[in-house]
Amino acid sequence: MSDIQAQLSVLKQTADAEVVNAIHRLIEDGEDHELNRVNVLDFSRQHNLDEERAISGFLGIDDARVTDGSVTFKGRRIENRPPHEITRLGVVLVPERDKVFPNLTVAENLAAPFAPSAQGRSASEEFVYHSFPRLADLRRRTAGLLSGGERQMLALGSALVCRPELLLVDELSLGLAPAIVEELMARLVQIRRDLGLTMVLVEQNAAAALAVADYGYVLENGRCVLDGDSAPART
Repeated sequence: MSDIQAQLSVLKQTADAEVVNAIHRLIEDGEDHELNRVNVLDFSRQHNLDEERAISGFLGIDDARVTDGSVTFKGRRIENRPPHEITRLGVVLVPERDKVFPNLTVAENLAAPFAPSAQGRSASEEFVYHSFPRLADLRRRTAGLLSGGERQMLALGSALVCRPELLLVDELSLGLAPAIVEELMARLVQIRRDLGLTMVLVEQNAAAALAVADYGYVLENGRCVLDGDSAPART
């Protein structure tokens, strides 16, 4: 059993209830599912996972709120808290859009997010440059001039500076070449191994996601239609 006690639950009277239940099951700390793994939620159609934004606190940016039910992490209620408070608790989102500050350099982007301590920030930034050597070469470049793959690396790096225990990654592959997607997925697996954190990938590219995930859920029109260990899908 992990010493991280995590439970996420958003009980809403909507068609998205099964989406929420899927998230709850895959991160639940129990005998059936363990933390410190890569999990994937795959969408067969375009679908906005409001629950992921509710968990991370970004739902409020869209002037929306969780009005029915609750979101708890490590036994603490976190629904409707602002993103910076939820980040401090260890839940960090890499969003689908607006991933980086385009007018800041790579180094400035990594200096912008919350970090538990100055010493921790320095160590985290070095880990990011080690995990994504391309960023080390580009640390003085303005983020708006980066390629799509480089921006995704920077977005992941900025999230890692926050020292997450639970990392939510939304549409990692969107708009990227297959070779870049494969590289990023492999980097995520190595990062998980190095840091021992839990990742949830929300991804439409099922083949790429299931190639690295430990467990997967396939969602269609807001409903979970299939779930299980990802290993059989890789054979």
